[in-house]
Amino acid sequence: VVAPVLVFDRKHNYVNGLLPDQFRVFDNGKEQNLASVDVTYTPISMVVAIQSNSRADKILPQVNKIGAMLKPIVLGDQGEAAVMAFDSRIRVVQPFTSDADLITKAIKTIQPGSTSSRLIDAVEESIRLLNHRDKNRRHLLLVIGEGRDYGSEARVRETLQFLQLSSVTAYWVDMSHILGTLT
Repeated sequence: VVAPVLVFDRKHNYVNGLLPDQFRVFDNGKEQNLASVDVTYTPISMVVAIQSNSRADKILPQVNKIGAMLKPIVLGDQGEAAVMAFDSRIRVVQPFTSDADLITKAIKTIQPGSTSSRLIDAVEESIRLLNHRDKNRRHLLLVIGEGRDYGSEARVRETLQFLQLSSVTAYWVDMSHILGTLT
């Protein structure tokens, strides 16, 4: 049985680069024998697409804080991220970089704009950006926005197919849910 494993220390911090004799695997509380372990790490290329229309004005101050978390938690030593903002326009605020300070700075510069929210177009553009990255990297998309689109030219069905065919894994943070929780 092949089982991908994440290893955490007693304080629940992620531990990377362990050798097989440095950890144990349990299944339903019972320790399992390890026949062989391949230690691999696939670097990440990620686009962080942030809704920046007028409806996002109350949530953007909280979103601005995520930049510093991306490097240690998500990207690791070899990862890279690009930052995109979308309203009636789709703007790459920071091209791909491994520099956490540039990512943080780019996210903090995002300001609320028009009433439109070209969500589907932003997802398509994110996929295009990721398709130009090294194929040996994991391609991730983190969308921070509402689940509604206001003004895209692209269609949902075709965009979902494009997402699947491009092997991009998408994660969603529902901005309207966060806004409701905060207010």
